[in-house]
Amino acid sequence: MCADCETGMTLNLQMYCGKCGGKEDNQGFRVVRDMVLPMLCRGNKFTVVCDNFFCTLRLSHYLASCGCQLLGTMRINRKELPDEAKTIKGRTPDTTIFFLKGKCKLISYFNEKKKLVLVLSTCHEKNEIEVVEQDVSIGKEKMTIHKPQPILDYNHKMGGVDTVDQMTRYYTCRRRTNRWNIRALYDMIDIAALNAYKTYSNYHPCKRVDFLNNLSGALMKMK
Repeated sequence: MCADCETGMTLNLQMYCGKCGGKEDNQGFRVVRDMVLPMLCRGNKFTVVCDNFFCTLRLSHYLASCGCQLLGTMRINRKELPDEAKTIKGRTPDTTIFFLKGKCKLISYFNEKKKLVLVLSTCHEKNEIEVVEQDVSIGKEKMTIHKPQPILDYNHKMGGVDTVDQMTRYYTCRRRTNRWNIRALYDMIDIAALNAYKTYSNYHPCKRVDFLNNLSGALMKMK
């Protein structure tokens, strides 16, 4: 699913129907390309924020060639990652190492919980470190940590799809069924109704439940 992180509107989606033939190489790249292609054809420029299943150096180059940007986490087993970025032996917790290659910036952040976080960005121009206070599980005490700006931006912008999932659960037409195609239809209706509400409320602010009641009434009157 491709969603706008600011509005929560679903822009595109693709249903996974199982394996077809052999193992697909670069599936994550292909999915993102399919998702953004309609927007690229309209000449839109944007930043893609994705998790470590989709984020690769190849994807960053493809988006850059289209005038777009990428921000996402990376898996530690990606072949294009330098060994220094993946090494945690001897590193002090709450430290960051930056790697630059062209327009790409790789951030290797070894956090206070001794967990390695890898983020690839083409939308940050300089090494920015912002000091934030966060609760950590060690002794349930607050401590000041130095978190890179790209990671803060990723955490802030990654909620588009989660917002759609959350809002469709509040008001849904789903019913219990063992038929996967009917379940897919329910999800499509929920997503379409949410998009319709967000579009309508931009011009006519109203409660979502009132909008859905009026929408369902109008649909039942249709022949």
